[in-house]
Amino acid sequence: MAPQLDSDSLWTPQGEPETYLPQIVARHPGKVVFIDFWATWCGPCNLGIKEMEKVKNELENQGVIFVYITNNSSSTDGFMEMKRKHRGEHYILTEDNWKKMKIPGYNNAIPHYLIYGPDGQLKESVVGWPGVEPMKEKILNANE
Repeated sequence: MAPQLDSDSLWTPQGEPETYLPQIVARHPGKVVFIDFWATWCGPCNLGIKEMEKVKNELENQGVIFVYITNNSSSTDGFMEMKRKHRGEHYILTEDNWKKMKIPGYNNAIPHYLIYGPDGQLKESVVGWPGVEPMKEKILNANE
């Protein structure tokens, strides 16, 4: 099934939730893809998003793609505010589809981050916010 655009021109994965992550990563061949699983009500999630803004331009200039995924436990207004303030691809899923995605290393704790290398392979699964410099290092190491 081909990707669809929603009313905000946001590409939405199609098919079974287990295929969402591979679809998202496949859209960016040759790029490092940083996926941030977060929620509007999660303080550490919001801290990590805010802190990454300090290095985001530098990383984007090196070809890093930022993807933000939440579920409908987040408020719609909070999701839209996040989407407005932070560049990147933004997805809000049903809780059921979130659970069916089979997020590597996920243990029901957010924030959770996945870093895919330019070859499309998972390089890191990070639970919890480690700080901006350790995260930047993990992202840059995915390029090697």
